[in-house]
Amino acid sequence: WHHIIQEKVMAYISFVGEPVQEHINAYWTSRREINVYARDNFFTLYCALMDDVQDILRLGVAAMSGALIVFRRWSPFTIPSSIPFHLTRLWVRAYGLPFEYLSNDIGELITRFSEGNSYVEPIHNVPSHFYIRMTVTVDLEQPLQPGFFLAGREDPLIWIQFRYEEVFRYCNKCGRVGHKSDRCER
Repeated sequence: WHHIIQEKVMAYISFVGEPVQEHINAYWTSRREINVYARDNFFTLYCALMDDVQDILRLGVAAMSGALIVFRRWSPFTIPSSIPFHLTRLWVRAYGLPFEYLSNDIGELITRFSEGNSYVEPIHNVPSHFYIRMTVTVDLEQPLQPGFFLAGREDPLIWIQFRYEEVFRYCNKCGRVGHKSDRCER
């Protein structure tokens, strides 16, 4: 059972095992084969090699056909519907910061809105891009934080926008992952 990973597709659409298996075969880099077993939007991945298990769990999430897929290590005697897939770590980029604020210290301040552990990608000397990249723990059953206002020196308020990596189905109405605004029921 050490070679097994549970995954759930966080989207309003349903996937079946065969397209998931085809997607993994076509787009994922693995050392050995990965077999997919499906039930509803829960999937069990059996990895022939433990290194593949560790690589997938290190990712935490991936995208398939625009839907977010969340991975968890399988535990014996666990019912898939009881696994907290809704709590996951995502990479997020904060755009719009003044150049002087592009630092690890500011990144650490920004991640304080996140529950759990976070990580700020190191920024060395002069940053080569105009964002801070970090991981945050989010509850996918709650609206994602779209950003925040920062009090500026010359401008009264500066909007700092968050862009979540691997999140392609995001509703601008309710702020939740898994559907677009035209499918929103809230």
